[in-house]
Order: sequence, then structure tokens, then C-alpha cells
Amino acid sequence: MRCEANISLARRERQKLPDYKVEIKNLNSFKFVEKALEYEIQRQRKLLEIGKKLTQETRGWDEVKQITFLQRVKETAADYRYFPEPDIPPLTWRTEELKNLKTKIPELPNEKVEHFVKDYNLSEYQSEILAATREKADYFEEAARVGKKYQLSAKEIANVIINKRVDLEKTLPAELVKILVKKKTTPKISEKELEKVVQKVLDENPEAVADYKRGKEEVVQFLIGCVMKETKGEADPSQTRKAILKLLVS
Repeated sequence: MRCEANISLARRERQKLPDYKVEIKNLNSFKFVEKALEYEIQRQRKLLEIGKKLTQETRGWDEVKQITFLQRVKETAADYRYFPEPDIPPLTWRTEELKNLKTKIPELPNEKVEHFVKDYNLSEYQSEILAATREKADYFEEAARVGKKYQLSAKEIANVIINKRVDLEKTLPAELVKILVKKKTTPKISEKELEKVVQKVLDENPEAVADYKRGKEEVVQFLIGCVMKETKGEADPSQTRKAILKLLVS
């Protein structure tokens, strides 16, 4: 795969699109595209803030230095060698055809995140992890659908998929639900034992505790995962969350 990403920043007060284009050539992974664009956003912003005018140019990406670098400056559209594509004729689409195509496009990751937060009452942090790939998102939704019949909440299922790192290829969603239902009927560790484990986890992760006190509530999910690991999955995620929050604010 090879990507060539274009990005051009302009000051907010500018009414029109920038009259220049910065093209980053020969990016061979999505990760490099992301890194290169993030670097370019910062580079272009700094230049604009000190009043410099950006130029139309081609840049490369240096993975070792984590920077883009100038390859050549392009002055006009002619420098890009634009020419009509002889093998692709003009296409005309009717409104009905476009509507039909839109119905066949699956939810995009950002739409999945909104959907999970709204319809499954998950946190944005959980939703972003589950929506990272289509396979994981579909797996969660199928497990949540089956789990509903057994009074398993979507949050319980999400916590297990995220914290236990379920192998999606080896365990079907329905099988995961059966395992969770079976575990619910077996004795869990006592409240007193759970509190001891939680305190141990908090003592071993002072940075996470400090982050929580600075307002980073997502670290609670990390701490739950630590407790689940410490108890080999015997702790109840919901009770664990309550115990963690109780000790964090005490």
C-alpha cells in the first residue's frame, strides 16, 4: 500500500480554502499517515502563528526523526501533471442511487462510538476500544444481543472483552455469554477479600491513583483490569468498580 496525504492549514478568519497544498508522499501504512499528518498540523500551525506564508510543496516522512522533510516546491497545477483519465468515463448518479449506496455503507468508527455510548451506556473510552475494528464492534454487539436474554448488561460484556482480551476467533459471542452466565452462578470472592485486592492494586499503581485525582476517570477501567488479573477473573467487575471508587475517594 502507498498513500499520499494532502493537508493545508489556514488561519480561522480566512474565508476561502488555502491557495496552497502540502502533499506528503510515499506513506506505506496508516500509522505513518497519522503520524505525518499530526506533525504537519503542528508544523504548519507554528508557521501561521508567526505570520509566515505556507508554500505549495511535496514533503516526505522520516520515520527515524519523526518529521516531514521538503522534497520539492510546486508552483502551479501544471507542476502536478494533471491530465484527464482516459479509461474512466464521466459518471452521472441519480439521487435515488446515491441514497441506495448510503444505506449499504456500514457505520464508521466515530458513528459506532456514538452508538455505543448512547444505546449501550458505555463510556467513550470503552466505546473507542470496541469500535477500533469492525470485527470487535460486531462481536460486542452480537454478544450484547445474546446476553440481553440472560440479563447480562452490555457494560459487563464490554468489560470482559476489553479487560480479558477475549480471542474473538476462538470464542463465539454466544459462547462468551454462556461462560459469563456460568460464572455468575459460581461463588465470587468475598467483599472483604476484594477490598484487600483493590487496596493492593492501588498501592502498586500510585500513578494511576494520581491520574484519577487529576480528573482522568478512564484509569478506573485500567485498575479494574488489574484487579481482574490479580483475582484471575473471580472478581465481579461491577463490585470491583464500586470498591475502587470507594477507596479512591476515601
